[in-house]
Parts: sequence; structure tokens; C-alpha cells
Amino acid sequence: MTASIAPISVPAELGPAAEMATTEVPMLTDAHEILVRGGPEPVLIVQEGPALGTCFRFPPALPGGVIGRLSNLEFPLRHDSVSRRHARLELLDQRSPQLIVEDLGSRNGTRVNGRRIEGRTLLDVEDVLGIGSFMLRFRLLDPLENRWAGKLEDALAASRRDPLTGLLNRGYIAQRLERSARAHAEVGAPLGLLMVDIDHFKNVNDTLGHQVGDRVLVAVAKAIRKSLRDSDPVVRYGGEEILVALPGAEPGIVVRVAERIRQNIEGLGFGVEAPGLQVTASLGWSSLADDGDLHKLIGRADAALYEAKTNGRNRVAGR
Repeated sequence: MTASIAPISVPAELGPAAEMATTEVPMLTDAHEILVRGGPEPVLIVQEGPALGTCFRFPPALPGGVIGRLSNLEFPLRHDSVSRRHARLELLDQRSPQLIVEDLGSRNGTRVNGRRIEGRTLLDVEDVLGIGSFMLRFRLLDPLENRWAGKLEDALAASRRDPLTGLLNRGYIAQRLERSARAHAEVGAPLGLLMVDIDHFKNVNDTLGHQVGDRVLVAVAKAIRKSLRDSDPVVRYGGEEILVALPGAEPGIVVRVAERIRQNIEGLGFGVEAPGLQVTASLGWSSLADDGDLHKLIGRADAALYEAKTNGRNRVAGR
């Protein structure tokens, strides 16, 4: 019988009394007690994917189990990119841990540090496990980190977001996307890229004001997100330009997704805030080459975007 492992819960913050104790006999705060009594704990933390920040634990009574899409598994990741029973995990040692991973015939395979595995494979601390659209890092959390794991991961997630649109910011490209592109190239997996640019956006700001311009950016960001899978990274690249990564997408699919985004943006309405305003966007697309060079991939998409704009805007171009 399997049991569901819940993500780490975040306890309440230490109260003022614990922080400001001034008795003659030093008293331990909750945090100090954890440091004294506990030891490092092995965990898997989702560092890329829809459930960013989720932290799975390996309690002594249950040092392993199955990771997959089913909700009754020990390590549930409910997403279409994950197989129902994707892989088996087995923790070898709680104090000096290593993790054995075995793919269970999953549709998309299981990866360790970007490479698809066959048979049972050993993970060391700080190795990255790829399950569908998720990347999970195998870590040792010291007791104090463990206590605040939820807050730390929430802060990490927030630092990657653009405050206006909620999209990922450009820091994500260097932190994650470059590595993801190399990993896709190494295993021969397709990766598509889109550059989306709002047409005549400067005119919106100049004639209707920056408040309406911000409203347009937020609406366009939502239209793009609505057109994609939950796991597809979307980055506010700069100003009104937005970058979309499409892991696993062949060129034909990339073009169809681009056209869906274009249509969804064209169909936006802004009601009483900007009656009659119609917004369109131009899109450039590219596909990953064997060298896994993300900057070349972005350069090709950017050149295709320029082509779409010079040929009349509100269209898709690619190379």
C-alpha cells in the first residue's frame, strides 16, 4: 500500500518572544533546537517545472517509492509530461545518501544531469533528475534550511519573475534555459523557440498612456500563457518582447503554436479601459541545432521576428 508524500509544510515564523529572550540562562529558540537535535535530510526539490519549489522528503519509514502522475504514489507529479508510473526511487543511506533511480518504461524517459538513463542509475547529492517537464535536484538540507525550505523556494521562484506580467525574467535564460538547450542537444531532443513582439506598442504608450500599456502587456502575457502547456517557459525578454521555449516541439508544432499565440493576441479586447483598441503581434521562430547553442537559437528567432515585421507585422516567420 502506497502513501502520498506531501510537500514540506512551512511552519509559522518565530515569534518576538523567541527572538528577544533576555533571561540570564540562555534559552534555545525553535531554530536552535532543530540545529542541535537534527541532521541533514535528503530531499528532492523541483527547480524547473509547473510545481516549482515543491520539496519531497524521504522519511526513515519510507526511504523510496515511485514518482509519477498518479496521485496515490509516494512522489506525485501530476502533469501530462509525466507517465502514470514514471520511475522508481530508492534512497540508500539517510546520513551519506545516494539515490537509485530506475525508469519504469516511461513515455518520455528519465534523465540524470540531462542524459537519458537505462536501467538502475545512481544519483549523488546535487545531481539533477529529469522527469518529463520537471527538473528535480537531489539535495541535503541542513535542519534550519529544512525548516524554512518552503519560504526559501518561494523566494527563489519570486526572484525569477517579472513583477508586472508574472512571466519569468531574463535571469532564467542564463540560470536554466542555456543548460536545458545543451541537454536537449545532447540527447537529440527537439527544442523550439519563439520571439513575440507587440506591434506598434510605442504608439499605445504615447497615445493612451503607460497605464494602458501595462494593461496590454499583462493581457498579452496571459494570452501567450493560455496558448501553451503549463511547463513551457515564457520569459519577458525586454520591453514588449517575450521569449517562449517549447521543449520537445518539432518545427511543425512550433509553427502551429506560434499561429495560435498570434490569433489569441489579435482577439484581445480591452473594454472601457481602451475601447476600440486592437493589439497584434509579430512572431519569429527557430529550432535548436545540434550544437545546443541557445544564443544562436535566439539570434535566429530574432532574425525571423525582424522578417515578420518587415513583411507587414501580425504574422509568423521562421528559420
